[in-house]
Amino acid sequence: MNEATVGLYSLQGMLLLATPLAPLLAAAALLRPLSEKTLRLLAALSSLPALGCALVGGVGDLHLDWLLLGSRLGLDPTGRLFLLFTALVWLASGLYAGIWFRGRASFRNFLGFFLPAMAGNFGAVLAHDMVDFFTFYALMSFAAYGLVVHDGSGPARRAGRVYIVLVVLGEVLLFSALLLLAEGVGSPEFSRVVEVVERSPERDLILLLLVAGFGLKAGLVPLHVALPLTYAAAPLPAGAALSVMTKVGLLGLLRFLPLGGSTLPGWAGTLTLAGLVMALYGVAAGLAQRQARALLAYSSISQLGYLFIGIGIGLSTPGAWPGLGAALALYALHHGLAKGALFLGVGMAPVLALGGFRRVLLLAGLLLPALALCGAPLTSGALVKASLKGFADLAAEPWPGVLEIMFPVAAVGTTALMARFLFLLWPGRAEVREKQEGLGPIWAALLILVGIAAWLVPGQEQALAKAFSLGGLWGALWPVGLGALLAWMVGRWARTGRLPLRWDLPPGDVLVIYEGLAGWLTWIWARLVAQLERMQMALQGESVRCFPQKLSSILPSATSEGRLRNLAVAGALLLVLFLANLLFLIFRD
Repeated sequence: MNEATVGLYSLQGMLLLATPLAPLLAAAALLRPLSEKTLRLLAALSSLPALGCALVGGVGDLHLDWLLLGSRLGLDPTGRLFLLFTALVWLASGLYAGIWFRGRASFRNFLGFFLPAMAGNFGAVLAHDMVDFFTFYALMSFAAYGLVVHDGSGPARRAGRVYIVLVVLGEVLLFSALLLLAEGVGSPEFSRVVEVVERSPERDLILLLLVAGFGLKAGLVPLHVALPLTYAAAPLPAGAALSVMTKVGLLGLLRFLPLGGSTLPGWAGTLTLAGLVMALYGVAAGLAQRQARALLAYSSISQLGYLFIGIGIGLSTPGAWPGLGAALALYALHHGLAKGALFLGVGMAPVLALGGFRRVLLLAGLLLPALALCGAPLTSGALVKASLKGFADLAAEPWPGVLEIMFPVAAVGTTALMARFLFLLWPGRAEVREKQEGLGPIWAALLILVGIAAWLVPGQEQALAKAFSLGGLWGALWPVGLGALLAWMVGRWARTGRLPLRWDLPPGDVLVIYEGLAGWLTWIWARLVAQLERMQMALQGESVRCFPQKLSSILPSATSEGRLRNLAVAGALLLVLFLANLLFLIFRD
């Protein structure tokens, strides 16, 4: 982290403070009656301080001793790239939200969650200590629940239930890790946290909690089940915003893991393997989707796998981390913009039904971010993947050979996945009914950024040379060509009936296993409660009781969804978890 300190009343200091404060103030303004035009302005303009901070703010920290335990907000090179694409996608999402909710009274309620989630996202990027990061991360995560369940449909409520359960689980895991870290940290700054992680006797436990906690947000398989459900259930502008929120989980790993420090071969291999599984599994599960937005969720899981691979390489080769960290931040920039463009492209899908030149323009616009994700030659994806592949040889054995095979295989799969995405958007399918009037200029601006943003980042000379070399061009071209050919052949055979495939996998895939296990545990709990009540009645009699009511009325029942929403029960559960963490810290020695 940078040691430079900026004043509150300097331009940079005011931009740093305004970045999370602007959406929070806009959310507070919702307490008063506002016109629809004002609501649209709040949705669109709240992200402008963040964009200005990313573009013109210098590198340095703003100290706010009066906030929480003493807060530090600031930008380093990694944070600047994250803030840049985050602000751009939130800006596009806010503008599109004004179009999507035009004439709808629910716009106000939507902004009541949209704006706090934006503030949490920006604040987590700027946070330079673990207390601030955890606070903003929790604000973002819990506020996003309202975006998921906004329309109140059955699928939205189910996605919301799964999402909030995993959010609470993730917060508990991260809070447990922070309690373990707090004992040895004299200062909550990230640089001190990394030192404590390296020398802590509970290092492996801390790393497990951090990877699992942030992995729930970043699509780590098999903890990924909420992503496809939430992407498909949330309103389209919120889906684009959710796609950048997943990157905050990745940023948390970059901030808290001891990258660039000591070598951790066990964790390096684990995260590299996890990244490989994500890259390939995301493609396989995405190809079996029938909803374009759920497919984009699995595409995100696959693409985030590359970033986990990079983190694994960083843990095995600390000396390469400065360059590798920059490559991962650049990859996150590329993926955040490309995925945001594809989400908004779903909103443009009605144009496909019009035919003519407008259809050609739309297909060209959809192909740009799709080819960028595939790593096609001369796209930003080719640049960032060339930059990341340059570090593959630094991975511990046997991973260099595995990665050499895996990268082109994943590119073939990504190409087929993007072909499937275009097929699902073709006229006659369910998701071509989105509102698109007025979206064109917003989408076109985002597409331009997809094409040029990664090329404008300095320090990519080596990756540029590799991407434009003959070998680099051919290495990027043949997987995309092969993937397109396979997609065309499969599509043709499926139409003729010669390929008896059923493309059907419910979003969340392994969630059905988790729900089955939950059903068994619920049945066991119900039997246990019933048995305890029988024992109580046998010992005391029906008329004489030590307890004023039946056990089933104070314990969660077999059909306890409503009771779990009870604040008293939820508060008691959180208190138990807190006390368990505290007792562990006291008595673990």
